[in-house]
Amino acid sequence: MSDEHKHTELIFRYLTHEADANEIRLVNSLRSTDPEFAKLFQEFSKTWSLTDTEIPSEISEINVDSEWEYFKNQIVKRNDSVKIIPIRRNKKSLILKLAAILILLIGIGFLIKYSVAPTNLEFASTDKILEKTLSDSSIVTLSKSSKVTYNEDFNKEFRKLKLVGEAFFEVKHNSEKKFIVETNSVSVEVTGTEFYVQTTDLQTDVIVKSGKVSVYKSENGSDTVRLAAGEKAHFDVKSDKLFKIENEDKNYISWKTKTFVFDNETLPNVLKTLEKAYFVKFELRNKQLSNCRISSSFDDQTIEGILSVLQTLLDIKVTKNGTIYSIEGKGC
Repeated sequence: MSDEHKHTELIFRYLTHEADANEIRLVNSLRSTDPEFAKLFQEFSKTWSLTDTEIPSEISEINVDSEWEYFKNQIVKRNDSVKIIPIRRNKKSLILKLAAILILLIGIGFLIKYSVAPTNLEFASTDKILEKTLSDSSIVTLSKSSKVTYNEDFNKEFRKLKLVGEAFFEVKHNSEKKFIVETNSVSVEVTGTEFYVQTTDLQTDVIVKSGKVSVYKSENGSDTVRLAAGEKAHFDVKSDKLFKIENEDKNYISWKTKTFVFDNETLPNVLKTLEKAYFVKFELRNKQLSNCRISSSFDDQTIEGILSVLQTLLDIKVTKNGTIYSIEGKGC
């Protein structure tokens, strides 16, 4: 069953007071975190409010059960995936049935609207960095082997997309349209800021460069963590824990900026950072080289330029073979 159909059934149960405590909490959470669900809930609530009025005599004479059976048959013919939800017979169910009949007759309405999924769009990087400007003028920079998925309604009523992999977001400020980045584990919500997200099967990290963001569990919208510039949120899948820590990685977006700051950093960690930024590989010929430490900074230099400095600092020899660099030396 699609999310739209699940949400429809959940809302019906909520409005008919058939929902249990967990379903009630889920509805309240989704209303505050999911713009699509909130709009769907509002549409159903409008129809539900009609139950506070008296039913006109002309309408009360309609054979509702007969019209309802016709309506169900027509809907099933149009879309086999649509699930017709049984509702107990009372005044409220009569109103909802009549509303559904009217929707069928005029050919538009929320049942038809929400049974047709919007077209999904995506862009992805392969072995290179990819930068994409969205329709709201926000900029997304993908690290290699990453992907963003969104639908064609992006920036019409809200701004939401899903990330697989690693990316840096420069969000255009719009206080009326929240910008939401979803991963398999957490969601990040902003109105305008710059932040970094890396997600894997085991964990998700969010680091804020400027502005403020809210991070919460995607599954139920709980455990919200609010971050300011320089702060980091970490979610561990195994423990199901989301918490805030101070970001200690000065080079978390060096793959994008080509700006590096190393403060008494070990050579293996330095090389790992360079590998990610320049898409190369390093091999240490001497294990003792792992003990060497580096304090230096580089700004928009080529990999050859950086390695030239490292050779001088550590008295090492670097040999290139394609995209693989071999490093030899006495060690530290």
